Formats: sequence, structure tokens, C-alpha cells
Amino acid sequence: MDLFHTSRQYNNEIQQLKDQLLNMGYLVRQQLESIVQLLEADPGMAWASAVERECRIDEHEIQIDRHCHHILLRRQPVAGDLRWLNAVSKLNTCFESIADLSERVLQKLAPVATQLLDTAPIQPYARVLANDTLTTFNLVLESFALNRAHVAEQALVNARRLSDAHQLVTFGMLQQPSAHPNSLILLLVADELHHIVDHVKRMGESLIFALCGEEVRHAHQCRLLIGKPSSAVAFRL
Repeated sequence: MDLFHTSRQYNNEIQQLKDQLLNMGYLVRQQLESIVQLLEADPGMAWASAVERECRIDEHEIQIDRHCHHILLRRQPVAGDLRWLNAVSKLNTCFESIADLSERVLQKLAPVATQLLDTAPIQPYARVLANDTLTTFNLVLESFALNRAHVAEQALVNARRLSDAHQLVTFGMLQQPSAHPNSLILLLVADELHHIVDHVKRMGESLIFALCGEEVRHAHQCRLLIGKPSSAVAFRL
């Protein structure tokens, strides 16, 4: 797949759109990092910076939507170009949703973060889940930035593992609620993180389709291409 065109203006429009989405993605990543920071360091600082970033993310979403519509109407892309533009639109929506979910997690955790730092259940679960969610999100960003389908596939594998782990731990906490003094807060946070992982999974699926033309949504198994040549031909912008 090659998105390099003879029209220099078209290339510039595509590159500008990609840069805009990457900048938005980096802001969303900082929101996820704030969750980890809140669980490990300064709750007040993490919450204050997250509120400011949320406004910038909303502005990016509107600008990227307009840019996508402009290219769609003016250039009328087809085939690989259209798949890529569709993936950008989906990633834009998912980024904004992840940012909203992250803000909700921070709202729940900020008032009680100091108490949770000394709570046993937060150690083996919430911190690990937040860190793993951030790692999986970074794989999606890398896949989009470098046009590598096999990185998106690794993100899908991670997302499915996280979903399974969430179900097991949630079931265990519901079976013995008295053993976890902050179980309600932890369950609410875990549920929001689970929704974030779902969005990450959708982004990975969209990127694989954009890069390979291969539909992997609702697939029960995702093959690993780690260490093997990707079925997608890296395109240059």
C-alpha cells in the first residue's frame, strides 16, 4: 500500500492529517499516563494537568473531522486511500472516547487516591492494568506512525488478554467483596479501563484493515506476525 501521490498538495494534506492525529494521540497517551501517575505519585498534579489536556483533545477532534471531510469531498479517495482515511476517522473518534474515559477514571480516583495507595488490592491489579493499558495504546500509536500492521496485531493480542484478565479479577472481587475495602471504586475504575481497552482493540482492527485490506473484526484468534515480514507493504507519506 502506497499513499505517495503525484500531487504534492495531496501529499501535504495527507501528511498534515497524519501529524494532527499523532499529536492528538500523544495527548491521549498523556491522559493514560496521568492515571498511572495518580496511582503512583502526585494525585493533585495528575488531575490538574488532565483537565487542561481534555480541552485540547476536543479541539483536535473537531479539526481532524473537518480535515477528513475536506479530503474526502475534494479528493474522492478510493481503495487504499479510502481505507486509510476511514481508519483515521475511526482513530479520531476512539482517541476522543479514550480521553473522556480517562478523565472519568481520574475523577473517581483523585479524591481517594491517597487512601488507595496504601490499599492492598490496588497493588496487584489497578496499577498493573493501567500500565498494561498504556502499553497496548502505545502499540497502536506505533502502528499508525510507522505503518506496521504486525504491531497493530500485537496490540490486539494484548487487548484480548487484558479483557480476559479484567473478567477474572472482577469475578473474584464480586465473589469476596468484604476482602476488598475499596472494591466499589476499584470495580468502577476497572470497568472504565476495560472500555478503554475495547477502543484500543477497535483501533488495532481498523489499522490492520487500512494497511492490509484484511478484516479481523470479531475474530476469535489473532495471528502473531512478530519476527515475520508483515503482510502489509509499508507506505510512505
